[in-house]
Amino acid sequence: MTWKVRGKVYLYISRTDKPEYMNLFQNALEESYNSIKKSMELDLKNNILADNKQVLIEISIAYFNQAGSFYNTALLLHDSATFRKDSIQLVKAKLSYANALKQFDIFWEILDKLGYEKYSIIDFLERNKIKLSDIYIESGYSAKILEDWDKAKKYYSKVIDLKGDPNDAREVGDPLAYMQYADVLASAGYFDESIDVIERAKELWPENKDIVIIELKIYQDANKLDELAKRLEDALIADPYNINLNAIYAGTLGSISDTYSKMVTTEKINKNPDQKKISEFEAKAGEYILKAIAAYNKAIDITNKHKNELKYVVKGVSPTFEITYKNESGELKSEKVVSGWEYSLNVTVGFQSVLKVKGFDKKSNSIAEIYLGGSKVKESKASGKSEAKAEYIVNLDDFKKNDNLYDLYYNCGILYFNPGVDAYNDAANSSDEKIIKEYEKKYLDLFEKALPYIEKAYQIDPNAKEAKIVLKNIYLRNGNTEKAKDLDK
Repeated sequence: MTWKVRGKVYLYISRTDKPEYMNLFQNALEESYNSIKKSMELDLKNNILADNKQVLIEISIAYFNQAGSFYNTALLLHDSATFRKDSIQLVKAKLSYANALKQFDIFWEILDKLGYEKYSIIDFLERNKIKLSDIYIESGYSAKILEDWDKAKKYYSKVIDLKGDPNDAREVGDPLAYMQYADVLASAGYFDESIDVIERAKELWPENKDIVIIELKIYQDANKLDELAKRLEDALIADPYNINLNAIYAGTLGSISDTYSKMVTTEKINKNPDQKKISEFEAKAGEYILKAIAAYNKAIDITNKHKNELKYVVKGVSPTFEITYKNESGELKSEKVVSGWEYSLNVTVGFQSVLKVKGFDKKSNSIAEIYLGGSKVKESKASGKSEAKAEYIVNLDDFKKNDNLYDLYYNCGILYFNPGVDAYNDAANSSDEKIIKEYEKKYLDLFEKALPYIEKAYQIDPNAKEAKIVLKNIYLRNGNTEKAKDLDK
Protein backbone atom coordinates (compact mmCIF):
# COMPACT_ATOMS: atom_id res chain seq x y z
CA MET A 1 0.00 0.00 0.00
CA THR A 2 2.86 2.40 0.88
CA TRP A 3 4.44 2.00 -2.57
CA LYS A 4 1.09 2.65 -4.23
CA VAL A 5 0.64 5.87 -2.25
CA ARG A 6 4.21 6.87 -3.09
CA GLY A 7 3.46 6.29 -6.75
CA LYS A 8 0.38 8.53 -6.62
CA VAL A 9 2.25 11.29 -4.79
CA TYR A 10 5.03 11.35 -7.38
CA LEU A 11 2.44 11.30 -10.17
CA TYR A 12 0.78 14.42 -8.74
CA ILE A 13 4.19 16.11 -8.38
CA SER A 14 4.94 15.33 -12.07
CA ARG A 15 1.71 17.08 -13.07
CA THR A 16 2.03 20.22 -10.95
CA ASP A 17 2.56 23.66 -12.41
CA LYS A 18 3.37 25.25 -9.05
CA PRO A 19 7.00 26.46 -8.91
CA GLU A 20 7.45 25.40 -5.27
CA TYR A 21 6.77 21.74 -6.22
CA MET A 22 8.00 21.56 -9.82
CA ASN A 23 11.68 21.41 -8.94
CA LEU A 24 11.42 19.05 -5.97
CA PHE A 25 12.25 16.04 -8.13
CA GLN A 26 13.72 15.88 -11.62
CA ASN A 27 12.21 12.51 -12.55
CA ALA A 28 8.94 12.50 -10.63
CA LEU A 29 7.06 10.54 -13.31
CA GLU A 30 9.77 7.90 -13.46
CA GLU A 31 9.69 7.61 -9.65
CA SER A 32 5.91 7.22 -9.82
CA TYR A 33 6.16 4.40 -12.36
CA ASN A 34 8.91 2.59 -10.41
CA SER A 35 6.85 2.86 -7.23
CA ILE A 36 3.76 1.29 -8.83
CA LYS A 37 5.89 -1.50 -10.30
CA LYS A 38 7.25 -2.18 -6.80
CA SER A 39 3.73 -2.12 -5.36
CA MET A 40 2.54 -4.68 -7.93
CA GLU A 41 5.59 -6.84 -7.23
CA LEU A 42 4.84 -6.90 -3.47
CA ASP A 43 1.07 -7.37 -3.92
CA LEU A 44 1.35 -11.17 -4.14
CA LYS A 45 -2.38 -11.78 -3.60
CA ASN A 46 -3.47 -8.96 -5.95
CA ASN A 47 -5.40 -7.22 -3.18
CA ILE A 48 -4.77 -3.77 -4.64
CA LEU A 49 -4.19 -4.81 -8.26
CA ALA A 50 -7.14 -2.74 -9.53
CA ASP A 51 -5.89 0.37 -7.67
CA ASN A 52 -2.37 -0.08 -9.02
CA LYS A 53 -3.62 -0.47 -12.57
CA GLN A 54 -5.74 2.67 -12.24
CA VAL A 55 -2.61 4.65 -11.32
CA LEU A 56 -0.75 2.95 -14.20
CA ILE A 57 -3.41 4.18 -16.61
CA GLU A 58 -2.81 7.76 -15.46
CA ILE A 59 0.98 7.28 -15.65
CA SER A 60 0.75 5.89 -19.20
CA ILE A 61 -1.23 8.92 -20.38
CA ALA A 62 1.36 11.20 -18.74
CA TYR A 63 4.16 9.37 -20.58
CA PHE A 64 2.23 9.66 -23.84
CA ASN A 65 1.81 13.42 -23.35
CA GLN A 66 5.51 13.85 -22.58
CA ALA A 67 6.46 11.75 -25.61
CA GLY A 68 4.23 13.86 -27.84
CA SER A 69 5.76 17.08 -26.51
CA PHE A 70 9.33 15.85 -27.14
CA TYR A 71 8.34 14.51 -30.57
CA ASN A 72 6.74 17.78 -31.75
CA THR A 73 9.77 19.74 -30.52
CA ALA A 74 12.05 17.33 -32.37
CA LEU A 75 10.11 17.80 -35.62
CA LEU A 76 10.39 21.59 -35.41
CA LEU A 77 14.10 21.45 -34.58
CA HIS A 78 14.76 18.92 -37.34
CA ASP A 79 12.96 21.03 -39.96
CA SER A 80 14.83 24.13 -38.84
CA ALA A 81 18.18 22.30 -38.82
CA THR A 82 17.60 20.92 -42.32
CA PHE A 83 16.53 24.30 -43.72
CA ARG A 84 19.39 26.24 -42.13
CA LYS A 85 21.95 23.39 -42.35
CA ASP A 86 22.57 23.97 -38.64
CA SER A 87 24.50 21.08 -37.04
CA ILE A 88 23.85 22.30 -33.48
CA GLN A 89 20.11 22.36 -34.10
CA LEU A 90 20.36 18.85 -35.54
CA VAL A 91 22.01 17.59 -32.34
CA LYS A 92 19.20 19.18 -30.31
CA ALA A 93 16.62 17.57 -32.59
CA LYS A 94 18.16 14.12 -32.12
CA LEU A 95 18.22 14.64 -28.35
CA SER A 96 14.49 15.43 -28.44
CA TYR A 97 13.84 12.34 -30.59
CA ALA A 98 15.78 10.26 -28.04
CA ASN A 99 13.68 11.66 -25.20
CA ALA A 100 10.48 11.05 -27.19
CA LEU A 101 11.48 7.45 -27.95
CA LYS A 102 12.23 6.79 -24.26
CA GLN A 103 8.76 8.02 -23.28
CA PHE A 104 7.10 6.08 -26.13
CA ASP A 105 8.91 2.89 -25.04
CA ILE A 106 7.55 3.21 -21.49
CA PHE A 107 4.05 4.03 -22.80
CA TRP A 108 4.00 0.76 -24.79
CA GLU A 109 5.55 -1.13 -21.87
CA ILE A 110 2.74 0.01 -19.57
CA LEU A 111 0.10 -0.94 -22.13
CA ASP A 112 1.52 -4.48 -22.13
CA LYS A 113 1.38 -4.61 -18.32
CA LEU A 114 -2.23 -3.43 -18.13
CA GLY A 115 -3.80 -6.31 -20.03
CA TYR A 116 -7.52 -5.80 -20.58
CA GLU A 117 -7.45 -2.41 -18.79
CA LYS A 118 -5.42 -0.99 -21.71
CA TYR A 119 -8.70 -0.51 -23.57
CA SER A 120 -9.59 2.36 -21.24
CA ILE A 121 -6.46 4.13 -22.56
CA ILE A 122 -7.34 3.26 -26.16
CA ASP A 123 -10.83 4.62 -25.55
CA PHE A 124 -9.35 7.83 -24.06
CA LEU A 125 -7.13 8.26 -27.13
CA GLU A 126 -9.98 7.62 -29.57
CA ARG A 127 -12.16 10.18 -27.79
CA ASN A 128 -9.34 12.65 -28.38
CA LYS A 129 -9.08 11.54 -32.04
CA ILE A 130 -5.68 9.90 -31.55
CA LYS A 131 -5.05 6.56 -33.28
CA LEU A 132 -2.72 3.91 -31.88
CA SER A 133 -1.34 3.46 -35.40
CA ASP A 134 -0.17 7.12 -35.37
CA ILE A 135 1.67 6.54 -32.09
CA TYR A 136 3.38 3.46 -33.55
CA ILE A 137 4.45 5.56 -36.56
CA GLU A 138 5.82 8.36 -34.35
CA SER A 139 7.66 5.78 -32.21
CA GLY A 140 9.09 4.15 -35.33
CA TYR A 141 10.10 7.46 -36.87
CA SER A 142 11.93 8.52 -33.69
CA ALA A 143 13.85 5.23 -33.78
CA LYS A 144 14.53 5.71 -37.51
CA ILE A 145 16.09 9.15 -36.99
CA LEU A 146 18.27 7.69 -34.23
CA GLU A 147 19.19 4.77 -36.54
CA ASP A 148 17.89 2.26 -34.01
CA TRP A 149 16.83 -0.09 -36.80
CA ASP A 150 15.62 -2.96 -34.62
CA LYS A 151 13.31 -0.73 -32.63
CA ALA A 152 12.13 1.07 -35.77
CA LYS A 153 11.25 -2.32 -37.34
CA LYS A 154 9.44 -3.34 -34.15
CA TYR A 155 7.13 -0.31 -34.19
CA TYR A 156 6.53 0.05 -37.93
CA SER A 157 5.73 -3.66 -38.30
CA LYS A 158 2.73 -3.11 -35.99
CA VAL A 159 0.94 -1.02 -38.64
CA ILE A 160 1.97 -2.94 -41.77
CA ASP A 161 -0.28 -5.60 -43.33
CA LEU A 162 1.52 -7.46 -46.10
CA LYS A 163 -0.85 -10.38 -46.64
CA GLY A 164 -4.33 -9.42 -45.42
CA ASP A 165 -7.35 -8.36 -47.42
CA PRO A 166 -6.32 -5.27 -49.48
CA ASN A 167 -9.49 -3.34 -48.66
CA ASP A 168 -9.03 -3.87 -44.92
CA ALA A 169 -5.32 -3.05 -45.12
CA ARG A 170 -6.01 0.16 -47.05
CA GLU A 171 -8.75 1.25 -44.64
CA VAL A 172 -6.67 0.97 -41.47
CA GLY A 173 -3.27 1.63 -43.05
CA ASP A 174 -1.29 4.75 -43.78
CA PRO A 175 0.90 5.02 -46.91
CA LEU A 176 3.42 7.09 -44.93
CA ALA A 177 4.00 4.16 -42.56
CA TYR A 178 4.69 1.79 -45.45
CA MET A 179 7.09 4.24 -47.10
CA GLN A 180 8.98 4.92 -43.87
CA TYR A 181 9.11 1.23 -42.95
CA ALA A 182 10.45 0.34 -46.40
CA ASP A 183 13.12 3.03 -45.99
CA VAL A 184 14.02 1.67 -42.53
CA LEU A 185 14.41 -1.87 -43.88
CA ALA A 186 16.56 -0.63 -46.76
CA SER A 187 18.75 1.42 -44.41
CA ALA A 188 19.19 -1.62 -42.16
CA GLY A 189 20.28 -3.69 -45.17
CA TYR A 190 17.07 -5.70 -45.67
CA PHE A 191 16.63 -4.88 -49.36
CA ASP A 192 14.25 -7.73 -50.32
CA GLU A 193 11.98 -7.11 -47.32
CA SER A 194 12.00 -3.40 -48.13
CA ILE A 195 10.84 -4.09 -51.69
CA ASP A 196 8.05 -6.38 -50.41
CA VAL A 197 6.73 -3.50 -48.28
CA ILE A 198 6.92 -0.91 -51.05
CA GLU A 199 5.26 -3.28 -53.55
CA ARG A 200 2.42 -3.79 -51.09
CA ALA A 201 2.11 -0.01 -50.70
CA LYS A 202 1.85 0.36 -54.50
CA GLU A 203 -0.88 -2.29 -54.53
CA LEU A 204 -2.88 -0.49 -51.81
CA TRP A 205 -2.36 3.10 -53.06
CA PRO A 206 -1.57 2.92 -56.80
CA GLU A 207 -2.34 6.63 -57.24
CA ASN A 208 0.27 7.77 -54.67
CA LYS A 209 3.33 9.06 -56.56
CA ASP A 210 5.43 9.45 -53.40
CA ILE A 211 5.54 5.66 -53.06
CA VAL A 212 7.26 5.39 -56.45
CA ILE A 213 9.80 8.02 -55.36
CA ILE A 214 10.66 6.01 -52.23
CA GLU A 215 10.92 2.85 -54.33
CA LEU A 216 13.33 4.63 -56.66
CA LYS A 217 15.44 5.78 -53.68
CA ILE A 218 15.61 2.23 -52.31
CA TYR A 219 16.79 0.80 -55.63
CA GLN A 220 19.19 3.72 -56.07
CA ASP A 221 20.73 3.24 -52.61
CA ALA A 222 21.12 -0.46 -53.40
CA ASN A 223 22.63 0.43 -56.80
CA LYS A 224 19.89 -1.56 -58.57
CA LEU A 225 18.16 1.00 -60.81
CA ASP A 226 18.39 -1.27 -63.85
CA GLU A 227 16.75 -4.07 -61.83
CA LEU A 228 13.84 -1.76 -60.97
CA ALA A 229 13.28 -0.99 -64.66
CA LYS A 230 13.42 -4.71 -65.47
CA ARG A 231 10.86 -5.59 -62.78
CA LEU A 232 8.42 -2.99 -64.10
CA GLU A 233 9.02 -4.17 -67.65
CA ASP A 234 8.24 -7.78 -66.64
CA ALA A 235 5.07 -6.62 -64.86
CA LEU A 236 3.93 -4.92 -68.07
CA ILE A 237 4.58 -8.04 -70.12
CA ALA A 238 2.19 -9.88 -67.80
CA ASP A 239 -0.39 -7.05 -67.80
CA PRO A 240 0.26 -4.91 -70.93
CA TYR A 241 -2.99 -2.89 -70.92
CA ASN A 242 -2.86 -1.81 -67.28
CA ILE A 243 -3.32 1.98 -67.43
CA ASN A 244 -1.77 2.75 -64.04
CA LEU A 245 1.14 0.35 -64.50
CA ASN A 246 2.02 1.91 -67.88
CA ALA A 247 1.96 5.38 -66.33
CA ILE A 248 4.11 4.24 -63.38
CA TYR A 249 6.57 2.55 -65.74
CA ALA A 250 6.97 5.69 -67.86
CA GLY A 251 7.31 7.95 -64.80
CA THR A 252 9.85 5.64 -63.19
CA LEU A 253 12.01 5.52 -66.33
CA GLY A 254 11.97 9.33 -66.36
CA SER A 255 12.97 9.42 -62.70
CA ILE A 256 15.79 6.94 -63.30
CA SER A 257 17.09 9.15 -66.11
CA ASP A 258 16.95 12.17 -63.79
CA THR A 259 18.77 10.22 -61.07
CA TYR A 260 21.61 9.33 -63.44
CA SER A 261 21.82 13.00 -64.54
CA LYS A 262 22.18 14.06 -60.90
CA MET A 263 24.90 11.42 -60.45
CA VAL A 264 26.75 13.06 -63.36
CA THR A 265 26.51 16.47 -61.67
CA THR A 266 27.66 15.05 -58.32
CA GLU A 267 30.66 13.34 -59.91
CA LYS A 268 31.65 16.48 -61.84
CA ILE A 269 31.91 18.61 -58.68
CA ASN A 270 34.15 16.07 -56.92
CA LYS A 271 37.76 17.11 -56.36
CA ASN A 272 38.91 14.18 -58.49
CA PRO A 273 36.04 13.46 -60.92
CA ASP A 274 36.02 9.99 -62.46
CA GLN A 275 35.58 10.55 -66.21
CA LYS A 276 34.69 6.90 -66.77
CA LYS A 277 31.82 7.15 -64.29
CA ILE A 278 30.64 10.42 -65.82
CA SER A 279 30.50 8.82 -69.27
CA GLU A 280 28.65 5.78 -67.92
CA PHE A 281 26.10 7.92 -66.04
CA GLU A 282 25.55 10.20 -69.06
CA ALA A 283 24.98 7.17 -71.30
CA LYS A 284 22.49 5.71 -68.79
CA ALA A 285 20.64 9.04 -68.47
CA GLY A 286 20.31 9.25 -72.28
CA GLU A 287 19.23 5.60 -72.55
CA TYR A 288 16.47 5.96 -69.94
CA ILE A 289 15.14 9.26 -71.23
CA LEU A 290 14.55 7.62 -74.63
CA LYS A 291 12.89 4.64 -72.94
CA ALA A 292 10.73 6.99 -70.86
CA ILE A 293 9.52 8.94 -73.90
CA ALA A 294 8.60 5.69 -75.67
CA ALA A 295 6.83 4.43 -72.53
CA TYR A 296 4.87 7.69 -72.16
CA ASN A 297 3.69 7.47 -75.77
CA LYS A 298 2.58 3.88 -75.20
CA ALA A 299 0.81 4.86 -71.96
CA ILE A 300 -0.98 7.70 -73.80
CA ASP A 301 -2.15 5.33 -76.55
CA ILE A 302 -3.35 2.68 -74.09
CA THR A 303 -5.12 5.24 -71.89
CA ASN A 304 -6.91 6.76 -74.90
CA LYS A 305 -7.96 3.30 -76.04
CA HIS A 306 -8.98 1.71 -72.73
CA LYS A 307 -9.90 4.54 -70.32
CA ASN A 308 -13.65 3.93 -70.75
CA GLU A 309 -13.43 0.17 -71.03
CA LEU A 310 -14.80 -1.72 -68.04
CA LYS A 311 -13.14 -5.04 -67.30
CA TYR A 312 -13.51 -7.39 -64.39
CA VAL A 313 -11.47 -10.17 -62.85
CA VAL A 314 -12.78 -12.78 -60.44
CA LYS A 315 -10.33 -14.38 -58.04
CA GLY A 316 -10.94 -17.07 -55.44
CA VAL A 317 -10.55 -20.72 -54.50
CA SER A 318 -13.00 -21.84 -57.18
CA PRO A 319 -11.44 -22.54 -60.59
CA THR A 320 -14.56 -21.23 -62.35
CA PHE A 321 -17.32 -18.74 -61.59
CA GLU A 322 -20.59 -17.68 -63.11
CA ILE A 323 -21.18 -13.98 -63.84
CA THR A 324 -24.66 -12.59 -64.39
CA TYR A 325 -25.80 -9.03 -65.07
CA LYS A 326 -28.42 -7.09 -67.02
CA ASN A 327 -27.38 -5.00 -70.02
CA GLU A 328 -28.86 -1.68 -71.15
CA SER A 329 -31.69 -3.50 -72.94
CA GLY A 330 -32.71 -5.31 -69.76
CA GLU A 331 -31.47 -8.67 -71.04
CA LEU A 332 -30.00 -11.02 -68.45
CA LYS A 333 -26.48 -11.97 -69.44
CA SER A 334 -24.78 -15.05 -68.00
CA GLU A 335 -21.31 -16.42 -68.64
CA LYS A 336 -18.84 -18.79 -67.05
CA VAL A 337 -15.37 -17.38 -66.44
CA VAL A 338 -12.02 -18.74 -65.32
CA SER A 339 -10.62 -17.51 -62.01
CA GLY A 340 -7.94 -14.87 -62.52
CA TRP A 341 -8.76 -14.14 -66.16
CA GLU A 342 -9.85 -10.72 -67.42
CA TYR A 343 -13.21 -10.14 -69.15
CA SER A 344 -14.99 -7.12 -70.60
CA LEU A 345 -18.48 -5.87 -69.76
CA ASN A 346 -20.23 -4.49 -72.84
CA VAL A 347 -21.91 -1.53 -71.16
CA THR A 348 -21.46 2.24 -71.49
CA VAL A 349 -20.72 5.17 -69.20
CA GLY A 350 -23.70 6.08 -67.05
CA PHE A 351 -25.13 2.57 -67.12
CA GLN A 352 -25.90 0.94 -63.78
CA SER A 353 -26.30 -2.78 -63.19
CA VAL A 354 -25.87 -5.47 -60.55
CA LEU A 355 -22.98 -7.83 -61.21
CA LYS A 356 -23.45 -11.20 -59.50
CA VAL A 357 -20.61 -13.65 -58.94
CA LYS A 358 -21.21 -17.30 -58.01
CA GLY A 359 -18.43 -19.84 -57.33
CA PHE A 360 -18.58 -23.55 -58.10
CA ASP A 361 -16.65 -24.94 -55.17
CA LYS A 362 -18.52 -25.96 -52.02
CA LYS A 363 -15.80 -24.69 -49.68
CA SER A 364 -14.76 -21.63 -51.64
CA ASN A 365 -14.18 -18.08 -50.54
CA SER A 366 -14.70 -15.86 -53.58
CA ILE A 367 -13.24 -12.45 -54.10
CA ALA A 368 -14.62 -10.49 -57.04
CA GLU A 369 -12.46 -7.60 -58.18
CA ILE A 370 -13.69 -5.06 -60.71
CA TYR A 371 -11.05 -3.30 -62.82
CA LEU A 372 -11.10 -0.44 -65.27
CA GLY A 373 -8.13 -0.67 -67.64
CA GLY A 374 -6.24 -2.57 -64.99
CA SER A 375 -7.11 -0.25 -62.08
CA LYS A 376 -8.95 -1.96 -59.24
CA VAL A 377 -12.11 -0.07 -58.39
CA LYS A 378 -14.15 -2.31 -56.10
CA GLU A 379 -13.69 -5.51 -54.17
CA SER A 380 -15.92 -7.69 -52.03
CA LYS A 381 -15.82 -11.03 -50.25
CA ALA A 382 -18.38 -13.74 -49.84
CA SER A 383 -18.04 -17.12 -48.16
CA GLY A 384 -20.23 -19.99 -47.06
CA LYS A 385 -20.49 -23.74 -46.70
CA SER A 386 -22.24 -24.09 -50.04
CA GLU A 387 -21.74 -21.63 -52.88
CA ALA A 388 -19.60 -18.52 -52.79
CA LYS A 389 -21.53 -15.43 -53.86
CA ALA A 390 -20.76 -11.74 -54.33
CA GLU A 391 -22.85 -8.88 -55.71
CA TYR A 392 -21.81 -5.47 -57.05
CA ILE A 393 -23.62 -2.42 -58.28
CA VAL A 394 -21.71 -1.29 -61.36
CA ASN A 395 -21.91 2.44 -62.11
CA LEU A 396 -19.53 3.57 -64.82
CA ASP A 397 -19.76 7.22 -63.76
CA ASP A 398 -17.41 6.24 -60.93
CA PHE A 399 -14.65 5.38 -63.37
CA LYS A 400 -13.90 8.80 -64.87
CA LYS A 401 -11.11 9.30 -62.31
CA ASN A 402 -9.00 6.73 -64.18
CA ASP A 403 -8.24 9.20 -66.98
CA ASN A 404 -4.70 10.44 -66.23
CA LEU A 405 -3.98 11.82 -69.70
CA TYR A 406 -3.03 15.31 -68.49
CA ASP A 407 -0.14 13.93 -66.41
CA LEU A 408 1.02 11.67 -69.23
CA TYR A 409 1.14 14.44 -71.85
CA TYR A 410 2.68 17.00 -69.48
CA ASN A 411 5.34 14.66 -68.05
CA CYS A 412 6.36 13.44 -71.50
CA GLY A 413 6.70 17.02 -72.73
CA ILE A 414 8.85 17.88 -69.71
CA LEU A 415 11.33 15.16 -70.71
CA TYR A 416 12.07 17.28 -73.80
CA PHE A 417 11.58 20.68 -72.15
CA ASN A 418 14.02 20.37 -69.22
CA PRO A 419 17.08 19.44 -71.37
CA GLY A 420 16.00 22.29 -73.67
CA VAL A 421 16.17 24.71 -70.73
CA ASP A 422 19.65 23.40 -69.86
CA ALA A 423 20.80 23.97 -73.46
CA TYR A 424 19.25 27.47 -73.43
CA ASN A 425 21.17 28.35 -70.23
CA ASP A 426 24.40 26.95 -71.69
CA ALA A 427 23.92 29.21 -74.71
CA ALA A 428 23.20 32.22 -72.50
CA ASN A 429 26.34 31.60 -70.43
CA SER A 430 28.69 31.27 -73.42
CA SER A 431 30.51 34.01 -75.35
CA ASP A 432 31.64 31.71 -78.16
CA GLU A 433 29.42 32.37 -81.19
CA LYS A 434 29.89 28.85 -82.58
CA ILE A 435 28.92 27.20 -79.26
CA ILE A 436 25.94 29.55 -78.87
CA LYS A 437 24.61 28.50 -82.30
CA GLU A 438 25.05 24.80 -81.46
CA TYR A 439 23.11 25.15 -78.21
CA GLU A 440 20.49 27.33 -79.89
CA LYS A 441 19.83 24.63 -82.48
CA LYS A 442 19.63 22.05 -79.69
CA TYR A 443 17.16 23.89 -77.43
CA LEU A 444 14.92 24.98 -80.32
CA ASP A 445 14.73 21.35 -81.48
CA LEU A 446 13.90 20.10 -77.95
CA PHE A 447 11.28 22.83 -77.39
CA GLU A 448 9.68 21.92 -80.73
CA LYS A 449 9.45 18.28 -79.66
CA ALA A 450 7.99 19.22 -76.27
CA LEU A 451 5.40 21.59 -77.77
CA PRO A 452 2.68 19.12 -78.95
CA TYR A 453 2.66 17.31 -75.59
CA ILE A 454 2.44 20.48 -73.49
CA GLU A 455 -0.22 21.94 -75.82
CA LYS A 456 -2.28 18.77 -75.45
CA ALA A 457 -1.91 18.85 -71.65
CA TYR A 458 -3.00 22.51 -71.59
CA GLN A 459 -5.94 21.68 -73.85
CA ILE A 460 -7.04 18.94 -71.40
CA ASP A 461 -6.72 21.27 -68.38
CA PRO A 462 -6.52 25.00 -69.19
CA ASN A 463 -6.44 25.77 -65.45
CA ALA A 464 -3.14 23.94 -64.93
CA LYS A 465 -0.61 26.67 -64.11
CA GLU A 466 2.49 24.55 -64.70
CA ALA A 467 1.44 23.66 -68.26
CA LYS A 468 0.66 27.30 -68.99
CA ILE A 469 4.06 28.47 -67.72
CA VAL A 470 5.96 25.87 -69.75
CA LEU A 471 3.89 26.60 -72.86
CA LYS A 472 4.51 30.33 -72.57
CA ASN A 473 8.26 29.73 -72.20
CA ILE A 474 8.32 27.63 -75.37
CA TYR A 475 6.33 30.20 -77.35
CA LEU A 476 8.66 33.02 -76.25
CA ARG A 477 11.79 31.03 -77.08
CA ASN A 478 10.64 29.92 -80.55
CA GLY A 479 9.33 33.37 -81.50
CA ASN A 480 5.55 32.81 -81.15
CA THR A 481 5.01 36.01 -79.16
CA GLU A 482 1.37 36.31 -80.25
CA LYS A 483 0.54 32.89 -78.80
CA ALA A 484 2.36 33.84 -75.60
CA LYS A 485 0.20 37.00 -75.37
CA ASP A 486 -2.93 34.92 -75.96
CA LEU A 487 -2.03 32.80 -72.94
CA ASP A 488 -1.86 35.93 -70.79
CA LYS A 489 -5.31 36.93 -71.95
